[in-house]
Amino acid sequence: MTYEFRSSFGGAGYQPRLKSSVAEIAANAFGKTQIGVASEWMPLRHVTLADPSSIDFPRENAAAYLMRRPVNENELRTQFEGLKALYGELGVEVSVVYARGPFDRCPNFLFQRDLFNATQFGAVMARMGARQRAIEEIHCQVALADLAIPIFGTVVKKATFEGADLLWLRPGVGLLGVGTRTNIDAAYQLTNLFRPFGVSIMTIDLPSQVQHLLGAVNFLDRDLAAVRADACNNKLRGVLKMHGIKTLEFEPVEEITERLAMNFVTIGPRKIVMPSGCDRTRAAFESESVEVYETDISEYAAAEGGMACATGVVSRAPDIEGEFDSR
Repeated sequence: MTYEFRSSFGGAGYQPRLKSSVAEIAANAFGKTQIGVASEWMPLRHVTLADPSSIDFPRENAAAYLMRRPVNENELRTQFEGLKALYGELGVEVSVVYARGPFDRCPNFLFQRDLFNATQFGAVMARMGARQRAIEEIHCQVALADLAIPIFGTVVKKATFEGADLLWLRPGVGLLGVGTRTNIDAAYQLTNLFRPFGVSIMTIDLPSQVQHLLGAVNFLDRDLAAVRADACNNKLRGVLKMHGIKTLEFEPVEEITERLAMNFVTIGPRKIVMPSGCDRTRAAFESESVEVYETDISEYAAAEGGMACATGVVSRAPDIEGEFDSR
């Protein structure tokens, strides 16, 4: 029997895959969702938000589910709709995702930023630090599959990694927070995952008073970042200074710790959405010519996260200094 002429054995009709995975993603070869984040400040294109009505929230013992207090589900739904509408008005595409299937209660699925990090190589899936959140990984995989978002990798064994601990300082340079949620094993694995693509990962040790690196630093522009004074160590300050990034430092006052004023989402250079009711923090941003939009996220805060935690960043516009090598 002659095999070499049959298409399934590489004969006539067989089409070899010639482009790299990076080039395919850049060309949106999967045809449904553009994916890719190389910075934290370029124009935001596409995000995910979890529909609260698909989530089973605890009525009591909220701390067992990592929350401050039980949420008011009707008010949370109103705030979800308000955030979704505001993103739409600002030109950001929103994909609403759902917790589906016969799985355990997973109220923290609300916080999409923790569950994946959308790189230009595909999504890096989280392996959650808290046992209560482990099942969310399955929900997230289903949601990303629905959006035809390819998976780049994850961490394994005893490593834990959450998406809000990886921020892009610039194309090819990532900052990884190591603390309660992301551990040193994950730092080692992620460094090796990215190395073949010419991407370097710098680790930053985090104190216990912040959940993620995103709680210590949040970028407003290429050359401007908000930092929490009690959580930004000398190494992080040095890295930001070395890259010419001015810092706005905020003390851990009520606007920062309770209303989560630093948990903003950057829509584009010096353009953000932040929690309402944080007038002092807003004034500090506006003093640096930052355009500010506000919305109420008090019930998200009750669940121990803000709008940046709730927003899964799927894609941003390419960075003007160039992207990663797509060969």
